[in-house]
Amino acid sequence: MFKSVLMAVLAFGFSLGAVASPTNPDDCVYINKVRAFAPESDTTLLVRQGKGVYRRIELAAGCPVAQADRIGFSYGNTLMSVQNPTGGYTRVTSSNMVGRFCSATPHANVVLINDRSDHDRQCKILTISPATEEEFDALRAKDNRY
Repeated sequence: MFKSVLMAVLAFGFSLGAVASPTNPDDCVYINKVRAFAPESDTTLLVRQGKGVYRRIELAAGCPVAQADRIGFSYGNTLMSVQNPTGGYTRVTSSNMVGRFCSATPHANVVLINDRSDHDRQCKILTISPATEEEFDALRAKDNRY
């Protein structure tokens, strides 16, 4: 029984890797390296994931991008919680499953975190594309370090 469960878990893990493997690394974001983000519109935000690496993330309509104090990422409903400065609990990325999200990654979400509320919002990622430092600097960026 244990062996069959272990084999199923391993097969699922390998299938995630195969699905999330992009053909173009420019359409990916390394979720643990996002240091800052900047809302660009109601459905897009730009992220800085390291020196000189910027990405534009387009989200499904209806996400309050500008209201987020920080962002996290979720794969399906795989989230963890940490205690936030107001004493509540904030959901954050579970990084032990997927290290990067790409435009082709199914069930990938940005989690809009509001530090004054325990009600965070998951928004489906539609596309990820390259952005420039100039585009990022023209916006009002927010620090994304915990």
